[in-house]
Amino acid sequence: YVRRLYAFTREKKGESHRNTACAANLAASVYYNQHRYPEASHWHRKAWETYRDCQEKEPFYEALYLAKYSRCLWWEGERKEATACLKRAEGIYLTAIAEEPKNRRNKSFLVNLYIEQTRRCLEVKEYDQGLQWCRKAEHLCETIGAGEATRAFVCHDAARLLRGKGERERSSAYLEKALIYAEHSMESGDGERRAIQRDWKSWEKQE
Repeated sequence: YVRRLYAFTREKKGESHRNTACAANLAASVYYNQHRYPEASHWHRKAWETYRDCQEKEPFYEALYLAKYSRCLWWEGERKEATACLKRAEGIYLTAIAEEPKNRRNKSFLVNLYIEQTRRCLEVKEYDQGLQWCRKAEHLCETIGAGEATRAFVCHDAARLLRGKGERERSSAYLEKALIYAEHSMESGDGERRAIQRDWKSWEKQE
């Protein structure tokens, strides 16, 4: 369906149109949520390259598609370039937030950007760098009053980063908060909630 939507939009609106980029992003999201990353990469790249060439851009979508395009670079092993894309997207969001302080949407997606970069650092065991991104996410969550599900992600990341650094006590405190947030806000079958519960049980056994 989303591939057909993309083809229809491209035919009606043209190759370099914001609606065409939106359709490509929808396709990318479908594949990403199914963990079909090669297909997701193709559509993330297409969304960014389409929007990049649009005549009129909105900061929110420019940052969103650029951040998702960075996934392609990360999966291809271009980690410096991927991080540079995320930092550029961060700058776009921060500028937009400064211009419209009451626009919560930009702040919410900036939290998601910080979470994504934190998890990339976890993947390559760059714990200190990951904590810098995680602290940004945590601070912004406090600023906007983020929901418990988002806070569960951030606290879980902080727990894993601190565990990687050998800071067991602080890691345990964050993991406990992540568990509380997850159980309050996520369905029992949610993948993140299960991961937090597994980590907590593993921690209890070690204790």
